[in-house]
Amino acid sequence: MNNPSNNPFSTKGSNRILDLRKHGLFSDIVIRIGSFKFQCHKIVLACASQFFEMLFQREGLQTGEVVLQDTTPDIFEIFLDYIYTKDAEALDCLETILLLSLFKCANMWLAYEVEKICEQVCLIRIDAMEPAELVQLFAVSFHLGNEYLYSRIIGILHKKRSIDCPEALKLGIDCFMKYFEMTGEMTVADRFDMLEKWVNKNMPEVTGVVVFSVHGKSNPKIEDFLSVTDFDKITVMLNDIDLMEMSFHEFYCQAAKSNMLNHSDQIELMYQIGKKCMYD
Repeated sequence: MNNPSNNPFSTKGSNRILDLRKHGLFSDIVIRIGSFKFQCHKIVLACASQFFEMLFQREGLQTGEVVLQDTTPDIFEIFLDYIYTKDAEALDCLETILLLSLFKCANMWLAYEVEKICEQVCLIRIDAMEPAELVQLFAVSFHLGNEYLYSRIIGILHKKRSIDCPEALKLGIDCFMKYFEMTGEMTVADRFDMLEKWVNKNMPEVTGVVVFSVHGKSNPKIEDFLSVTDFDKITVMLNDIDLMEMSFHEFYCQAAKSNMLNHSDQIELMYQIGKKCMYD
C-alpha cells in the first residue's frame, strides 16, 4: 500500500501539502457540506477524482464554492486526508462503518485509488467481521456492482451459519432480492420465515392483508412483468421458495397461517403436501 513517503510534497516529519490545506494556504476552492466548509486545492481533488475534475469545469468557477451532497463532513475529511497524504495506514484503522461509507463515496466520486484501497482493507478484515458488518458490506458491494465481493460475503455468512442475520431485514428491496436469491442453502422454512419478516418490517401496509399468490404461477421472473412493483418483486421471491419441500407440520405451523399466501393457495398446498406425505 501507499505511504506518506510516496507523496512528493512530504518532508521529514511533516507533509507540506497537508499543512497547506490545514491552514488554507493557496486554496482555490471551498467544498461545503451542510454548515461545514473545507478549503481545498482543485488540482489535488481533480487528480484524485474524475467526479471533482468534471465538477470544477461546471461549478465553482464564479463563486469559488461548490456544495457536496450525499456524504458527511467526517467522511470527506477522511477522504481529503488520504488524497493529500497517501497514507493508507490511516484507512486501515478506520471503524468498519466509516470504511464502508468512504468505500461508497469513493465509488460515487470516481476516486478509483481510494475505492481500491477500501476494497483491499475490507478483504483483509472480511473473515473477522461480525455478521451485521458483513451484511452492511454486502449492501455496499451490491450498490457498487461488485459481484466478487458480495458473493464472497454470502459464502462467509453461510459458513458462519449467519445468513439469517437480522441486519438483512434492513436491506432495500432490490438489494434484499439479490441477498435472498443467494440463500439457497437455507431450509425452505427458514427462507419463508426470512421473507415474511422482511415484508412485515418493510411493507407494514400489507401486514394482516392477503396480497401474494403462488398458485397457478410458473416461477415468474422480474423480466416477466411489464411494470415492476415491489409487490411483483415479493411475488418473484415467494415463488423462488419450493413450499412443497416443507413437511406437513412445517407448512401448517408457518405458511398455512401466514398472510404471505392467499387462502386458496394455502388449502391447495396443504392438500398437495399432505398427499405427498402419504406416499413418502
